Formats: sequence, structure tokens, C-alpha cells
Amino acid sequence: MRIMIINTYYFPEIMGGAEYSVKKLAETLSMVGHTVKVLCTGDNYKQETIDGVDVVRIVPQNICRAIYLDECSKVQKALHKIQEVYNKRNDENLEKEIEKFKPDVIHTNGLYDITPVVWKIAKKKNIRVVHTLRDYYLYCHRVSMSCKKRPDGCSNPLLLCKLRQWFNIIISRNVDVVTAPSKNTLNILLERKFFENAKSKVILNATNFSEDLLEENLSKRLLKLRDGCSFVYLGTLSEQKGIRWLINSFTEFENPDAKLFIAGKGTLEQYVHEASINDSRIHFVGFLNEQDMNALLADMDVVVCPSLWQEPFGRVVLDAYKNAMPVIVSDRGALPELVDDRKTGLVASPDNEKSLINAFAYFCDNIDNLNSFYVNAVDKVRHYSLSRQIEEFIECYKG
Repeated sequence: MRIMIINTYYFPEIMGGAEYSVKKLAETLSMVGHTVKVLCTGDNYKQETIDGVDVVRIVPQNICRAIYLDECSKVQKALHKIQEVYNKRNDENLEKEIEKFKPDVIHTNGLYDITPVVWKIAKKKNIRVVHTLRDYYLYCHRVSMSCKKRPDGCSNPLLLCKLRQWFNIIISRNVDVVTAPSKNTLNILLERKFFENAKSKVILNATNFSEDLLEENLSKRLLKLRDGCSFVYLGTLSEQKGIRWLINSFTEFENPDAKLFIAGKGTLEQYVHEASINDSRIHFVGFLNEQDMNALLADMDVVVCPSLWQEPFGRVVLDAYKNAMPVIVSDRGALPELVDDRKTGLVASPDNEKSLINAFAYFCDNIDNLNSFYVNAVDKVRHYSLSRQIEEFIECYKG
């Protein structure tokens, strides 16, 4: 089968978990014998092969790429919003690459800069379209479904937002199958009348692992001597990721043997750095590559994911399970769907100012029970195998 996977960014441009998911999907489909091409955006037109996958980068015909939007003026940002709805100049580039590859199916993911017009092009060429929701971009250009002008979470959107939503609802009728890695993400869009002509299916995100590595990680943890409990946060340092809630709660948690390690980059780096100076139990280690991240996880006990927005999935939870670690997650978005409460982790509520503190205390006060969490975490990650995910996507591709 000839499969074109479309995502705004692709390795080495990694913005978050979505890019890791798309890369693993493309590589695995290629490994099992399908002809795969990834279409993404870049600063320059480029064709290359990355880890066995053919990749073509097109230059979006926008006022600026979304990746540089923070550096743009207010006028440029306004024009970019309009171009995100429809940009005729993008059509030719997209159609040219689709025509060159002649795919049997187009699998779209993140569409910043590319825009959903690609669905219309595919429909015109009678190409099957599968779309995977990895955020809420179609409904909200800010993705998070919240802004200063509408702190109520888009229950009463601005006029421009309404027009954008209406356009995306109409054009989404060209999609044959819509998938999402969680029920929560899928339902948010379906309840708002997106993808009215499409079949829908939850297909969990996946991660690659070997049974030998899982057993090795588990064995090391079961033999580990513990002196207090170490918590770790991995990800973007931003308001919506719950960094302030995390640090404020840990600061109030009066346990001298507990430690909190924070890895990542973002707008709150200075805030995190200052917190590490003010509290010797907090350690800021900056942005880590995958190898360094796994080395850090090996020394930690519990991963914390305190997101305040409707998290579409939470790939860091899989990273935790793969390393035989339990998690503490917020009750936002898809995160509670990934946790067996008090078996593979705990669910805390941002609406309860003490809930995160109580979660820290639970693990620190029950260190001897961590072994059962380790075992359960390894069992849980087996539900997220790449082979299972590939089978489900191929079913969608075939129809």
C-alpha cells in the first residue's frame, strides 16, 4: 500500500509527543512492507530519507511558519490566522507532491501551515483520507481551547473563531476515517459536529519496547535501595502544562527526603530555575535528549504530569511505564484514561489545591508498596505496542 503521512513537523523538528508518534508510525509501516512518504513543512524545499523513510519538506506559502509565530508582529499573526483557514497558494504545492507520489491513502495529523484543504484535494483525486486528532487545532487556533478573551474555554467563541470552526467543520466532511488516541479528544470534536461523514475510532498511541528491556528495567527497580522518593517532570515548561501548580505544591510538601527533578524547556524556564534556587530539593536539569532522559528516569521513582489543559494523550506516561515507573497525572483530557488509579499511578485534581500534595505524600509514605506499582506499570505498557497500533491503522486505510 502506498501511504502518504502528512504532519506539519517531522524529525529533527520535534515539537512534542505528536512528532514522536508520527515518526514511529511512519517507520513501522515502512518496516512491515508498505511504501511510505512523509510530507511536512520546512524552511526550504527538501527531499531526504530519514531512518528508512522518504521525507519531503515543502515551504508553506504563509506570512510565516507557525514555528516562528512568536517572533511575528500582531499584523503578521492576524494574517497567519486567516491563512490557517484557507491559503490558495498552498494548494499547488500540496497537489504537486500528492500527484508525484500517487498514494492509496493519505493519513493527516498536525495541519498547521498545511491547512485542512489537503482533504479537499485528496477527495478530488478519489484518495482515501484518514485523519488522526493529536490536538484541538481544528476547533481552536490556540489548540488549548482557552485564551485571555475567553477564559471559559471556548463555550462562547469569538466571531473569527466561529467562522474558522464553521469552515473546518464543512471541510472535515471530506475525511473518511477520524481517529484519536483517546475517547476524550475524539468526543470533543465529534460533539461539535466535526467529521460528520467519517467513521470514528480510538487508536491508542504506541511506543516501541522489547520484553527483555522491560524485564531489565523492572528488575533494576525491584532491587533499588530507596532513600526518600524522587519525582520527575518531563516536558514543556508552560502555564498549561501545570508547572506553577507542580512547583507550588511541591514547595508546600514538607518532606525533606523528597526530591523533584524538572527537565524541559519553555516560557517558564526562569521560574523553574528560581524555584530550584529557593528550594534545594528541586533540581532543574534543562532540556534532555532521549538517551539522557532515559538515564534520568532510571534514577527517579515517579513521573508527574500535571497538565491543566485537555491533554490529547500524554506520551510521557508511556515513557514512565516503559521504565517501570508509576505516574501522577491531573484529571484533565485523556490523562485519566491512561492510569489505573492506585495500580499504575494516581490522579490528582487541579481544582483541589491539596490533591497534588496528597499524591506526593502517598508515594513517600508508602515507599515499600512501590514495587507493586512497578510491576503494574510494565504490564500496562504492553497495551501500547506498535504492532497493535499498526494493525488498527491498516484496517482504517483499507476501509
